[in-house]
Amino acid sequence: WDTSDCSIGWRVRDIFGDTALHYVIAHNHKSLTEFLIIECQCDVNGGSEKRPSPLDIAIFNQNKEFANLLLSKNGKSRFQIKHESKKCKIFEDDRRLGIERLSIEPVSARPVKVEFDTDDFLFDQRMEVMAEKKIYEISKAALEQMKLKDYPIALKYRQEEQNLLIKYYGRLHVHVADSYNNLALVHHLLGDHQKAIINYDNAIATINQLPILAHDHPNVANFYANRGLVYAILNKFDEATEDFTKALEIK
Repeated sequence: WDTSDCSIGWRVRDIFGDTALHYVIAHNHKSLTEFLIIECQCDVNGGSEKRPSPLDIAIFNQNKEFANLLLSKNGKSRFQIKHESKKCKIFEDDRRLGIERLSIEPVSARPVKVEFDTDDFLFDQRMEVMAEKKIYEISKAALEQMKLKDYPIALKYRQEEQNLLIKYYGRLHVHVADSYNNLALVHHLLGDHQKAIINYDNAIATINQLPILAHDHPNVANFYANRGLVYAILNKFDEATEDFTKALEIK
């Protein structure tokens, strides 16, 4: 990025309605943030009105310097971003899959909604109750088959689960990223390491294309660690080291 040139497309929105300023603030990039606000005099309240403002992101990141700078330029808050956590039950049998120290358990397909302080704004799209129930039942069936070590049947369930998730959420969604990880896990158990890597690649690529706030997804580090493990099994130690290092950085 040439910081001597303000002709860059900082006014352009991505498919989610966010601007360049949203991204540089989310990544706590001081020089680019100051460049956009001070030198380019970009709209500090730009972007979709249905999305968090740059000020909301600065407050969420607890970056007082950015927040004060935005406020000095008449920055406005649109939503108060909050974390919502849920307790999830981990079956004892899931811990005993015994996959060469694989770092993650299968991820539940039940939606976890990230809500903002407004009645009608949800980060996740709402799903019909019957569709949500069906996806949950398929995910549960896949876990049961994995406990029974019937991995070909588990793979069929995982593929069916992913097809439904894509149907209701679209391809760019955190739950679809999780489903790629789950497919990779089954391929690993089947000894098909190349397909496992392809699905871990897809999980990471999906996360990397999501809106900023989705990058807070708790399983991203595990996607890298799991792929690193497969590379290590294949004696691709440079790739494995790179992925393990990335996982540690995210953790």
